[in-house]
Amino acid sequence: MYPHIILNLDVLGSASKKYREILEQRIQVKHTDEALSDALKLVLNSVYGNLNNQYSLLNNPNAALSVCIYGQIALYELCKRLAPFVTLVNINTDGVAFTTTNDNYLEIWNQWEKDFNLTLEEKNFETWIQNNVNNYLAVRNGKIETKGGDVNRFHEDKYFKNNSIRIADICLVEHLVNGQHVLTTIQENLDKPHLFQYILQAGGTFKGTFDENDVQYNKINRIFATRKKRRYTL
Repeated sequence: MYPHIILNLDVLGSASKKYREILEQRIQVKHTDEALSDALKLVLNSVYGNLNNQYSLLNNPNAALSVCIYGQIALYELCKRLAPFVTLVNINTDGVAFTTTNDNYLEIWNQWEKDFNLTLEEKNFETWIQNNVNNYLAVRNGKIETKGGDVNRFHEDKYFKNNSIRIADICLVEHLVNGQHVLTTIQENLDKPHLFQYILQAGGTFKGTFDENDVQYNKINRIFATRKKRRYTL
């Protein structure tokens, strides 16, 4: 939503044309090329972030505040209009989830797009389970979608993602969606040891990672639980 608001407010001036081209390209590949879509999304969102970066050529705090307020007002107004006709279950920065038994929301949807010059995209789910606004899983056409620290490691390993103790996310999702016992999921994945690894990093305020003999190891370490007292170094 923020990239569209940036264009609506003409925050970037002469650079708006190039920014719009990147946004349109991202929309075209959103559902066909995940890697390219994510890369373009990073570029688009980084522009907003740099509006509040005093060291960036894009630094413009007033513009950043205007974009944020525009988005908050737009989303608040959408929820206000929907509330009499639906049950709201999740309201986030750029979207809203709700349950309904009628089609009244369609008229609200169309009018809201005209009022704020923004476009909504609809997704329908058969199942929606959430811990909070940023931690949930949903099932759509048999496909499981996840978001948040509780479940977002359910799917395959991804670059630049924290894949620490992924088995926990897999167990949780399988139990909630398919009713599978946690122990069953663990036993089914015993041949995939990387799912059980803890990835631990010594932060900048620490000297590093040392054992009881004061031997220093990597700053980032992969830890596996074992029954034997044994240490492996990769």
